[in-house]
Formats: sequence, structure tokens, C-alpha cells
Amino acid sequence: MDKFKGNNDFTLGAELELQIVNRETLNLTPKSKIILENISSKYKDYVQPEFLQSMIEVITPPFNTPGELVSFLKELLLEITNIGKDYKFDVLALGTTPTKIPKNIKITEDERYKKLLEEFQIVLRRFYIYGFHVHVGVPNEDVAIRVYNALINYLPCILAISNSSPFFEGEYTGLQSYRVKIFEQLPRADIPQYFNSYEEFKELYYILKTSGTIEKYKDIWWDVRIRPDFGTVEVRIADANPDFNRLELILALIQGLAYYYSDKDINKEYYQILKQNKWNAARHGFNGKFILSNLNSKVGEVCLDLIKLLYYQDIFKKFEVKKYKTFENIISDRTLAEKMIRKYQNTANIKQVMKMGLFKI
Repeated sequence: MDKFKGNNDFTLGAELELQIVNRETLNLTPKSKIILENISSKYKDYVQPEFLQSMIEVITPPFNTPGELVSFLKELLLEITNIGKDYKFDVLALGTTPTKIPKNIKITEDERYKKLLEEFQIVLRRFYIYGFHVHVGVPNEDVAIRVYNALINYLPCILAISNSSPFFEGEYTGLQSYRVKIFEQLPRADIPQYFNSYEEFKELYYILKTSGTIEKYKDIWWDVRIRPDFGTVEVRIADANPDFNRLELILALIQGLAYYYSDKDINKEYYQILKQNKWNAARHGFNGKFILSNLNSKVGEVCLDLIKLLYYQDIFKKFEVKKYKTFENIISDRTLAEKMIRKYQNTANIKQVMKMGLFKI
């Protein structure tokens, strides 16, 4: 296993997966190569191909504050949007593809993707899902375990803030995040176990690696995972979302909680409680029940408590987060998924729903 590359500044990095659609029909279109060929040298290192040719991933370098990272994303996405104007495509940030999937969609030519497809068969062939992944730098192995364990407890908040996938292949699923249910079909996905020590994590990784189950850290797809090679803890539960304020709130919560819990331990919940909390967030968003330390609350109420905690502990101030009221309003408002559902109820037009995944830059 790689030596843990510590980061004392709790810096942030992110990966945002986007679906590429025809500007007129809004059907998936294989234009990732066009983006890669036309992106400027300034951003070429921050745009990567993904599993599908109708999908692209944008990544960021490390930033000290959520605001800086979001500003970078806006600039990069504006350039991709402008490329799309010339080549008649748009990029959408939604957790799933709401329309029916064209039969001619192809995977990207890559040996790793071919190997995964051979292993996971129909499960991967229906993987029309898109997420927002956040890395937070931590100083050492012990802090990594504390932060990792703490973030496991609060994953439902991150998910609910991002919920954007109530539709899949032309159907209303009844969930606010159907993406997470698709992803859970993979054997190394979903909520992971707690670790009592970094040695436990190393032992599990060693077993997975030596058994030939995985080759690299990125072959572990937990909702939150430790990345020794980056010196980070990575949260992977969020849907892709086009609302920059929601993305900034997710970043601020992950960074703030990592800093707050860097010297604290948390109460470990029963695994079935963790599973139920995640389901409630995916199904009901902010109105879902949240069981924490034997107390019943709602996901939105826990989110607000976390925002207040980080504000009054001056952790937001430390990381130059200035959108306290905006963040409160997001939790008081509907999730994007709820807005998508209401739009569909009013219009019965799935394309109008899809347009809600466009960025307002």
C-alpha cells in the first residue's frame, strides 16, 4: 500500500460527471472526443473521458476554499458549454439520464472499461449515472480514519442536498435519487464499514488486492473511501447537480466536518440504521427520517444543525465560507429532484425536466 500523503490544510478537490446530449433532441450523443480535442490548454488536464462516449468528467486541482473550487468549475464548464454551441450539444448535471437510452450508445475504448464490462455485464450496461465526488485532504492516517468514520454518519445529508435523479429511461422512479440504487448493484459499492484503525483498512485493502479482486484504490466504489495515494478522504455519494450553490454547500460541509472531526470520534451506528438513513434520503430527500444516536429527526433538520455547527464554531470563517443564509435557504427549499417531479407533473414533458440539468453560467 502507498504511504499516506498527508495534507494539513484540508484542501478540496472534486470530480463532476456530466452527460452529453444533443442540443435539439436531448438524447445522449457521443461527443466526449470533441470536447477533449477542443478544450483549451488551460483546462486540458482537467477534462477526462469516462465509461461512455456520451459522458465526460471534469476534475479540479486542490483548492483551499469551496468558493475557489466552484469558481474554477464555472470557468471550465463555461468553456465546455461554448464548445457545445459550435458542435450542437449540451452537458447536463443530473444523476441519471431521464430519457430512453438510444441503442447505439458506445463505451469509451479503454482496456479497463472493457474488463469491467466483461465482469459486470447488464449491470454496467445500464450504468447511465453521473455523480459529484469530493476529496478533502487530511494530515495523516489516524485523522483519515476519524474523518472517514464521521462522514459515514452524515452521508444522507450530502445525498439529499444533491438529489437530482428521480427519472430513469423515461420513467418516474418514485425516488429522489435513483442513481444510488443503480450504483449499489456493484459488489464494492454502497455504505462501507467503519474502521477502528488504519491498520484494519490496510488489511482489507491487502486482501482485496492480493485476491485479484481489485487492482487500484479506484476499484473500491464505496460512498466514502480513503485515498492514501492522494492523502484524502473521498465522498462519492452525491448526484451530479447543476446548482453551484448546492455544490458549494456540499463542499463546505465535507471540508468543515473533516476539520471538526479531525480530533474527535463519533458514535458508530448499526449498519442497518445507516442503510435506512440512506434510503430515507434517496426516497424522501430533506423530509426523510434520520436516526442518529437513537434520536429520530429529519434529514433536513440534521443538515441545518451541521450548517449551524460549522458556522458557530467559526469553521466556515476559517475556510472563507460566506453563504450561511444561502445554505439555510437550500435546506428550507425543495431538492432539485422535487422540482423536477413538480415540473413533470405540470408539463408531462420529460425534455423540460432534462433542461433543469443545464448550468446557469
